[in-house]
Amino acid sequence: MSQRIAPIIAALLLAAATLALPLGVVRADEEPAPADPPIVVEEPVAENGDELASPAEDEVLPEEEPSMEEELPAEDASQDEALPEEVIAGDEIADETADEVDTSQMTEDELWAYRAEHDLANSFRFQDGLPIASYDEAGLGGFHLMSRSPAPPAWSYTANGWVNNRGAVIEGAIAKGIDVSEWQEDIDWEQVKADGITFAILRVGYSTYKDDYFERNARECERVGMPYGVYVYSYARNADEAAREAEAVIGYLRGFNPTYPVYIDIEDLGSQGDLTSAQFTELATAFCSRIDRAGYTAGVYSMVSWWDAYFTSSVFDNWSKWIAQYNDVCEYEGDYRIWQCSGAGTVAGISGPVDINFEFGSAPPVGLPPNNASGSYAHPIAAGEYNIISGLSSAKVVDTYNNSTAAGANIQLWTYTNGGGDRFKLSIDSRGLYTIRNVNSGKYLSLYARADSFGQNVVQADSPSTLAQKWIIEKSGSGYVIRSAYNTDYVLDVSGQSTENGTNIGVWTANGGANQRWTFRSLSYSASRTVENGTYYIACSSDTGIVLDIEDQSTSSGANVGFWTGNKGANQQFKITYNGNGYYTIVGVGSGLAVDVSGSSKRTGANLIQWTLGNNKDNQLWAIVRNNDGSYSLVSKLAGLLLTASGGVAKGANAETGPMDYAANQRFSLVKASGAQPDPNRPIADGTYVIESALASGLVLDVEGYSSADSANIQTWQSNGGRNQQWTVTWDGATKHYIIACVSSGKLLDASGAQATAGTNIIQYAPTGGLNQRWDIVADGAGYRIRSALDPDIVVDIANQSKTPGANVCLWTENGGANQRFSFFPTSSAPASTTGRVVANGIYEIALASNPNLILDVAGESTADRANVGIWTDHNGSNQRFRVTWDAASQAYMITNIKSGCVLDLAGSVAKAGANVQQYHAVGWLDQRWVITRTSTGYLIASAVDPSFFLCLGSGTPKAGSNVQLGSSSSAVTFQIRAA
Repeated sequence: MSQRIAPIIAALLLAAATLALPLGVVRADEEPAPADPPIVVEEPVAENGDELASPAEDEVLPEEEPSMEEELPAEDASQDEALPEEVIAGDEIADETADEVDTSQMTEDELWAYRAEHDLANSFRFQDGLPIASYDEAGLGGFHLMSRSPAPPAWSYTANGWVNNRGAVIEGAIAKGIDVSEWQEDIDWEQVKADGITFAILRVGYSTYKDDYFERNARECERVGMPYGVYVYSYARNADEAAREAEAVIGYLRGFNPTYPVYIDIEDLGSQGDLTSAQFTELATAFCSRIDRAGYTAGVYSMVSWWDAYFTSSVFDNWSKWIAQYNDVCEYEGDYRIWQCSGAGTVAGISGPVDINFEFGSAPPVGLPPNNASGSYAHPIAAGEYNIISGLSSAKVVDTYNNSTAAGANIQLWTYTNGGGDRFKLSIDSRGLYTIRNVNSGKYLSLYARADSFGQNVVQADSPSTLAQKWIIEKSGSGYVIRSAYNTDYVLDVSGQSTENGTNIGVWTANGGANQRWTFRSLSYSASRTVENGTYYIACSSDTGIVLDIEDQSTSSGANVGFWTGNKGANQQFKITYNGNGYYTIVGVGSGLAVDVSGSSKRTGANLIQWTLGNNKDNQLWAIVRNNDGSYSLVSKLAGLLLTASGGVAKGANAETGPMDYAANQRFSLVKASGAQPDPNRPIADGTYVIESALASGLVLDVEGYSSADSANIQTWQSNGGRNQQWTVTWDGATKHYIIACVSSGKLLDASGAQATAGTNIIQYAPTGGLNQRWDIVADGAGYRIRSALDPDIVVDIANQSKTPGANVCLWTENGGANQRFSFFPTSSAPASTTGRVVANGIYEIALASNPNLILDVAGESTADRANVGIWTDHNGSNQRFRVTWDAASQAYMITNIKSGCVLDLAGSVAKAGANVQQYHAVGWLDQRWVITRTSTGYLIASAVDPSFFLCLGSGTPKAGSNVQLGSSSSAVTFQIRAA
């Protein structure tokens, strides 16, 4: 876009004056348009062949302006004898470059590849990679004659705003910027900033190659606080080539934080001059869609004539537009963000001419300074589906007008109904910015227009292509504030603090009001096998004497389902059967009919009845989700709503669907119906469990050293699926207490020395029948306490409240601490997926659960960036050990190889099936963060970019040498994460 060889400009401008040029002119360091009707350049030229000075330089033109006919030479001005010495030297350089390789015998594809590799741009601005001239002041229809009247310096700021080369105000201009590349070489960015430049667009590369000065320029912009974007000079001729250019750009941007768009520069005549409008559209779509998915704002640059002739599809409205027209005004009639107006600008800190650009809008975009040390915005709400609840009323949520699927539909406040328009999917880009997408319409929460005033409307838009569709979520008191990323002074606001249905939602300056405070109700859940098939009482966990009940012991279809006092009746017993896809049917034993959402209603408050069991009907399928306190919640597959005791836990309460609040009236104990009535003293059903401390997710009771010996110590350790971490819990009817036995050894949990005093050690020991081997398990809010049968005031305790694996387990006086509270996760079938901080920080081997001798491995013990990650036989190498570290900012894990110090990294930064996994030095982006989900058999590892894509193997059969890549949940691999 800019030039290094300035001396050739003057002479070649003479040649240009007699040549037919394409319509429209582009940037000064790149290329031209396809063959449009030729025009004759009528540029004023002095007798010595030099270009006349513009008003920007001399302010006043000579009194008598020579006519074009008088001043243009009769002969072709490109003859060597008419050129100054330095221009001849420039031609010789170009000739030498061309002579290095004989391209005459190359195929079209070979010639394209050669030109791309050597950056041999060919356009109206370049010939074989060298700038031709600075065709400044070129309009769509030719060159404008310069004004003779005095004027302010060209492209400068005045009291009336930015002015053009004639001194006229540039309407709508809000910022002046430059674009640069390696042609400018070493730039003093402090001087640039001091000279009034407020943004820069840096060339990141050409084709798939990196600009030699990009990294220096980007680092300097970040150092001095200069907002910047990037562009790639494209040689792409089709969608595949454009996609490769996008992937290269994403790779080159690692470790950098551009706040302006990422543009594809389309102007190369040699590779793109014969493309059609449809081909340009496919090319731009392939590039921009990948840039968008990587979390950047995508954009397209080209000359005005190509915009008018080829870039006419509405799809271009999804991306930032950068128009090149060297003229005193931009004559493009559509909306655009940046106008490149000149290739001959002068800016302090830059040697030689530089391209000048203006940004348009009614308010400048706010720069996006990170709000955490990792260089991105913190994101306190995880990606997923949510209702967005107003701080004015817990019954009122963000909603789309009339459940509309149209772009531009209004966003309003409405009573929660689960009608579709009130469900939103939050996604997080690599900078921590959110997009908020309506599940029903697939469209994005957006400012109505560029943020031009407080009080402007919020609507839904087709694409999240600009900052107007991106948001920052910040914790604020008991809720959250949702800020516009376009202008962080604007926050989501309920107009007039009204709670009336249909009240408008817009943006307003932050004032701390309840109408600007929001909470997020998660609609995400994991459908998996959590309980064994069998017959159960479904008892309210807060009062197990209240159970699910078929009214009047009816055996008829349509009979109501509610809650009643437990009486061991067949109408209170339900056969729960897993159907193989994560969901269960719940069939009354007395009637043989299924629990059913009446009328297949997806609205909250839908009644529950019993009905003839259908063939996998969604209104009869339920996910059984294990809660952290050991209770269960039942989620209807039909609409993602919870089975709820209407109005609270009480005899006579109706059973209906309710929002996913996981409240007390939505939590249940599943008690095997073996003839015994639910017993409030037996909150845990007999079974095999992992016992997890409330201190930290994944911190579980463990027999030290996998020992089978009497008196082996009990400690905490990171959950790894080992049998020394599994405990069989059995009710002892004789003593009315529980027995807790280790699966691996068969030994019982035992208070050492048959004592129950503060500090007594907990060990395993062969059965003795003593009360020091008997325990009471007591519900306690979000978990259970394990009391000694010797003394009900003494409970199992993690010493010193330590969260570190290896902490001792003992008895202590009950004090209500989290180190005395535990969750029981069944191991006989997969518990509900538990995400979050499920693995303690530490050094681990990550092995296949199906073959623990095959483990995660950095190929060739490499320490280099982009070294591949695969599976190999365990040889105890440091390239097979990883430090797993919780990152609170991203709510995900960083996985660092011990040998190289590099982190597990998603190649290309895009989460998709087949995306490769590699190692790369830590840069703090989401493509280096991983969501670990615990199951009963091990762990699943998903990309934090999109947690629906998991680590899987490239080959069907696990073997040494299998590649590690991303795949869907159906191909996810279960791992053991074991201490190294």
